[in-house]
Amino acid sequence: MTEESLGKILRSARESAEITVDDAVYRARLPRAVVEALEADDFGFFTSPLYARSFLRQYGDYLNLDVSQWIEDLVPTTLIDSEAVESFIDLSETDSAPVIREKPKEKSSGGGAMAAVWMALITGGLVFGGMEVYKRLDDQLSPPAPTAPPAPPIQQAAAPEPAPAPQDAAETEEKSVATAQPEPPKRAIIVEE
Repeated sequence: MTEESLGKILRSARESAEITVDDAVYRARLPRAVVEALEADDFGFFTSPLYARSFLRQYGDYLNLDVSQWIEDLVPTTLIDSEAVESFIDLSETDSAPVIREKPKEKSSGGGAMAAVWMALITGGLVFGGMEVYKRLDDQLSPPAPTAPPAPPIQQAAAPEPAPAPQDAAETEEKSVATAQPEPPKRAIIVEE
């Protein structure tokens, strides 16, 4: 009895059920690359053993296969390239002293102060503009102040005539009484309510 690989068993189960790769991808809700990697026994495709086990269980459930034994037998070293593990181990053994890395100091560009100045200018401009708009709206919407009716025009008295040369005192008195104008009446302001 020959032992088949997990990928061949998955492929034969899919083909015996007459399911295409496209149908398996759609119905199992797995990416095409995952289905192809599982059927090709390419477990190095997965970034973590957890992903490999999860996708294998999901694909096995879709194909109605019991894959629990294979999930238990799935060893993390088959998922990771052994050369990468060895190079990682070699590097960690040679560097036994801890490396302390200093954080590079960031240069202060002074951008914060400039931003604060701009924000103050913008805020001041908005406050000033808001006050001006408020004044204009207040002037337009407030009722007009009550005003008194205009006074009637004042009649000016005629300029006095120069006094004639004294000829006769009686004659002068008659003329002054005849030409004297009466005093105008006092004016009153009438306010209608």
